[in-house]
Amino acid sequence: EARCHVLASRAHLAGRDADAALDEARTAHDLAQAAADPTGEADASLAIAAACEATGDFAEMRRAAGAAARLCRLTGDLSGEVDGLVAEVEAQMRILEQRPPGTLSPATF
Repeated sequence: EARCHVLASRAHLAGRDADAALDEARTAHDLAQAAADPTGEADASLAIAAACEATGDFAEMRRAAGAAARLCRLTGDLSGEVDGLVAEVEAQMRILEQRPPGTLSPATF
């Protein structure tokens, strides 16, 4: 059932309805977590990250992507882990891009 909500989330994103996509992704996450399904939870976390990117919530995107990468690492899903890590880095870059010029330092990374 969680997978259906992930697919619905992707469909909403394709239709440019980020808020509905986020709702579906969060529902998928809750269902996967309740079913103790780490693979489904990782998929849902990646869907949350994608929806958060569309809504501009890059901090939540980073958190969800990191969670997906960790879950994929635990289940041995190397491809999913890489997807999560890439999304996490993309989110961090978007966060840094929002900072005023001259506020970046090596300690930021």
